[in-house]
Amino acid sequence: MAARQWLRQMSSMKVKDVPGYVKENVTPANIKKASRTLMDEYYDKYIQTSSFTPVYHFLIGGTIFAYIVAYPTEIRHYQHEEEERLRKLREGGGGGSKGGH
Repeated sequence: MAARQWLRQMSSMKVKDVPGYVKENVTPANIKKASRTLMDEYYDKYIQTSSFTPVYHFLIGGTIFAYIVAYPTEIRHYQHEEEERLRKLREGGGGGSKGGH
């Protein structure tokens, strides 16, 4: 709920006013207070009610984390694949097949 209020305030501001607002309102103490409120609300909404939703949140978060960690490796892999394809084209070897090894 606190996040919604903050987003509502931010969306109603003019762009030139945002840096000043952020500078005076986004402080370590306010971040700590907001984090605590968020954790308390999450605990009341999901943990206290014995909901299975936190398990879903954990699984989705783990999947997203795994993609973030693996992303640089995947990019290097795709770049290398593209370089090989272009090298084969320059050498005249055809290389018309897409993505195969």
